[in-house]
Amino acid sequence: MSTKSHLRQPNRELTDAAEIAAILKEGKHAVLAMCNDNEPYIVTLTYGYDSTKNALYFHCGATGHKIQFIKANPRVCATVFQDKGFTPGSCTYTYKSVVMRGSIAIVECPEEKRHAIETLIDQIWTRATPEDRERATSEKSIAGTTVLRLDIEDIVGKKGP
Repeated sequence: MSTKSHLRQPNRELTDAAEIAAILKEGKHAVLAMCNDNEPYIVTLTYGYDSTKNALYFHCGATGHKIQFIKANPRVCATVFQDKGFTPGSCTYTYKSVVMRGSIAIVECPEEKRHAIETLIDQIWTRATPEDRERATSEKSIAGTTVLRLDIEDIVGKKGP
């Protein structure tokens, strides 16, 4: 539940922590917004949600805009959206979404990087074979992968209708 955000229509707020966690667990893509020196940057990334750490994990390249922005300003905002489409026979759109704020960090610890990759595999690569999993979590693969962790500090959920 959010302490910073509010909704214009409070009746649409999701307040059940389990429902908010389910949106994060079922999602595959998060839209991540960053800012550096008053310049915004937004990107869609696949993620893995770790409910015990209340964090999202991402993997990405070792260089580029994301890394530059994160190093300059680790404060970020992200959203995950469940699109349920238009309701037949009406002019309503059914959805659930969460908006979260927090700090993002580059994960350096090999054990946490391995955990992050396993979390991503469990969430987005549901057809991974044991060989795929072994290859993705090998020492060589972990060493060559950049992993980010978004520590969720504030979250608000919304549904319609």
